[in-house]
Amino acid sequence: MLSPALENVISSPALPSLPMVAVEVLELTSRDDVDLREIEQAIERDQAMSARVLRTVNSSYYGLTRRCGNIRQAVAFLGLETVKSLVLGFSLVKISDGNHGDEVCFDFNQYWRRSFFCASVARTLSEMIQSEYKVDPDEAFISALIQDVGMVALWRVHGDRYLQIVDMSGSDHNSITSMERRVFEVDHSRVGAEMTRRWSFPDSIVTAIEDHHRPISSMPDASDLSRVVRLAVSASEIIDPTIDSPLTTRQRFERQVTSWFRLKPSQVIEILERSLERAQELAATLDMGDCDIPMIDEILAQADDARSQLTPIVTPEDVDDADGVGDLDETTGLPGRSRLLSDLETAFTSSGSDQTISLFLLGTDEVRALNERLGDRGGDDALAHVGRCVREFSQSCSHDVRAYRFVGAEIAVILRNTDAPTALSLAEELRSEIACRPARVVGRDGESEFCSVHVTIGVGMHEMERSLPTSPDGLLRAAMCSITAGRRLGGDRVEFQIDDSTQVDSGAEAA
Repeated sequence: MLSPALENVISSPALPSLPMVAVEVLELTSRDDVDLREIEQAIERDQAMSARVLRTVNSSYYGLTRRCGNIRQAVAFLGLETVKSLVLGFSLVKISDGNHGDEVCFDFNQYWRRSFFCASVARTLSEMIQSEYKVDPDEAFISALIQDVGMVALWRVHGDRYLQIVDMSGSDHNSITSMERRVFEVDHSRVGAEMTRRWSFPDSIVTAIEDHHRPISSMPDASDLSRVVRLAVSASEIIDPTIDSPLTTRQRFERQVTSWFRLKPSQVIEILERSLERAQELAATLDMGDCDIPMIDEILAQADDARSQLTPIVTPEDVDDADGVGDLDETTGLPGRSRLLSDLETAFTSSGSDQTISLFLLGTDEVRALNERLGDRGGDDALAHVGRCVREFSQSCSHDVRAYRFVGAEIAVILRNTDAPTALSLAEELRSEIACRPARVVGRDGESEFCSVHVTIGVGMHEMERSLPTSPDGLLRAAMCSITAGRRLGGDRVEFQIDDSTQVDSGAEAA
């Protein structure tokens, strides 16, 4: 029996319907006595679909040595399952297009960029492991291509409320399912699975769609197809232009692929290279070149650049050692951004089953005004004051606290092994301490003055039990989302915001 929330989505008249050609093909291919001529006729009755299938079959995506002139030849060259997967995939393209006039709507460019790449990764990985594992490349392709169809359904049913959830998740696609469950009591994985079940898709594909955001640590019993699709979703983070640490994202993907399917690192790079090429070919074939899929050279260059910026991980006790001094920020006296990213990664990989990780982002509210009034030295002095307060707080706090200079006028704090109420209480204590201690700032003419410095603190929180957010990048984006919300509300406050329905504000309004 379906939950009321899922039934509300599935029974909505706004839900997209599968085109007739796809319904016919699914019905025909489910029969043991099907005549291939019936399938050919069903596809060719939809001229647009027939043309799209033939154009893709004849593209470099499949690399055929002979050109197909009709659907019968396509079936002969590639097999029924491949042609069926193309029909089903293109049917989903058709029902989830972005043709909604001038209204603010779903970001289909991002949707298809991720879907095309996921589908290409799933096919390429399946082909590479096919001799040892029972994964059909066509099933993997279609499963990964339509894994996010539930997002389109939730948008069609809930409109702007759903767009707000997508916006809140930023580029951390894995965190969106938790937000969906909080607001709508159902997530797009479950919706997509039920939609494809009602459309008579094979059970293996339905399960793969339902599992595509399942925590990797909970998948020892999952099918090889579900694992392939889950890895394709993880790989999609690598092509996200907003990801700050492509190196760690790629390393996680490499580790999981080699763990599950015993491939070599060089083979993983080959998967990424071939998948990016295929995704670009698929987007071009479908006249969707504006999906802006990056080139493999760009991805590897980003990862190499990130690798060059990484520094060894050190503890707070090591920070005064000779080996650690060079990594300290001159203005705040704190370790820099690369140390933050490295320690966040370590915090996640070493987390126990009951551990929580909180991340505070402190933004100094007055920096811009001080710079305009007193010159750059004024803003630097205010930031230095915040840095001193944070260092003293971390030294006197009985909890596991580590602080870092992030970017601009922002400082980051990692707090481990504390529950949500305690973390928010500590954040408010830190905000209040900074506000109550005047700072001496020096102006452009050399004169100094005392002024109050206020900070907005955005809190992101990872709880192992709920696995939200699911990655260091996700936790960082959650904190960034929260600090942005706090600034919009006037600043000088602590903000912990996951979605519109779950929001904790423990700070004071700005004076």
